Amino acid sequence: MPVSPRRQPDRVTLLAKVALGLLTLWPLVYSLFFVVAFLALFLSTDFAIGSTLVSRRMIIVHLGTILLSFALIAIYLVHLFRSGDANQNTRLIWVVLFLTGFGFLAMPIYWYLYIWRGTSQEQGGQVLSAQM
Repeated sequence: MPVSPRRQPDRVTLLAKVALGLLTLWPLVYSLFFVVAFLALFLSTDFAIGSTLVSRRMIIVHLGTILLSFALIAIYLVHLFRSGDANQNTRLIWVVLFLTGFGFLAMPIYWYLYIWRGTSQEQGGQVLSAQM
């Protein structure tokens, strides 16, 4: 069954939202992994053996996660100010959360509230009014 051209943008939008959600979860998952791995490394009796290999890999992944976090903060700040979803006070709260080190906790919540929830309400490119 061929997909109509009109449905294709909806699928791309859904895939983009899912991809953004997965990328948004990575800093939170990595933070938990990093703490466990770091504690295991220091509590290990073989700390000197292979520690440079682990350190190099961890540094590469750590720097990649930091760069991803900066990019995600930029994406969410642009979305926050371009969308009319939040009032001025709520925007200020989100900005403070994103920029004060709580971004890895705040970004998944923001993604769910302002990006993902619109997925179930969209049909044919139009957003239906939500009954609350």
